[in-house]
Amino acid sequence: MLLLGVWVLSWYPAGMSDPNGEPVDHLVLPILNMASEYKMKVCLHIEPYFHRTAQSIVDDLRYAHRRGYTTHPAYFRLPAPNHQINPQTSLPVFFIYDSYTIHPEQWASILLANGSTTIRSKPYDAYMIGLLMELTDCKLFSSIGFNGGYTYFIAKNTSQPSESTNWQLLGSYCRQSHVDFYPSIGPGYDDSAIRPYNTYRSVNRTDGHHYFSMFHDAIRARPAGFGITSFNEWGEGSQIEPAKPANRPPTWITTAYLDYQPFSADFYLRLTRIFVNAFEQWNQLPPGFNAMNKNEAEAIYEIMTKVNATI
Repeated sequence: MLLLGVWVLSWYPAGMSDPNGEPVDHLVLPILNMASEYKMKVCLHIEPYFHRTAQSIVDDLRYAHRRGYTTHPAYFRLPAPNHQINPQTSLPVFFIYDSYTIHPEQWASILLANGSTTIRSKPYDAYMIGLLMELTDCKLFSSIGFNGGYTYFIAKNTSQPSESTNWQLLGSYCRQSHVDFYPSIGPGYDDSAIRPYNTYRSVNRTDGHHYFSMFHDAIRARPAGFGITSFNEWGEGSQIEPAKPANRPPTWITTAYLDYQPFSADFYLRLTRIFVNAFEQWNQLPPGFNAMNKNEAEAIYEIMTKVNATI
């Protein structure tokens, strides 16, 4: 996932991994060091590893602090104005994927200031963002101590909070509950190459117009920020990473990922920069931004005009 200027890294505790992947913890410090060079920020997206509990999350936060992740200058921090003890504090940010798999009472025990094993005011205290799965979750999150909520999903019919038409209402609910709202936008979705049964959840990119539609709905919701799902989740077809047309022999049986034709490999990065500029009220464009063909320039101009009308 990508948040404005921030890399949100999928993370498992040391020695653990996705069933189809390899451990990633050893990569965190090198990525933080590289992020410093490029003036980027990084935070962790804690995945639902085997036997994950609220207490194991506390262990994860302690570990991240002890390893120097959360004290690294490139680790992303946010002020917590509704912090229960110190409203002036700035805390390292963690996204908790599938946070609903842990019972609310367990979360309250670590996230509320009076919880039995609270993280609040400890050296490993953190700004915790849970996954919104119901429209009423912001009220729940407030009652159990979460600082924010995010929507993550781009696929159709996954959750009510991930449907962008609900974001104005959801944003209002979150503000009433003093929980920061972070909707997730994306260019499209197609995981049929790895889940052939899942085509009914596919979302057509419509040459960037779906991406704009989600951005438009996010802005109307007055969020604290917004995330992008995803930079490089190729298996789910939600990536914005540069993509060139596949050049594979006709005898290959593997499915090629979608490219961005008739536009360039950087088409979705250009759209992303337009959205970021609009949200942050920036005017500057990076070198090479205008190096595109006529078709792409016309498509970019059309969407840019819509963005300017939105802000």
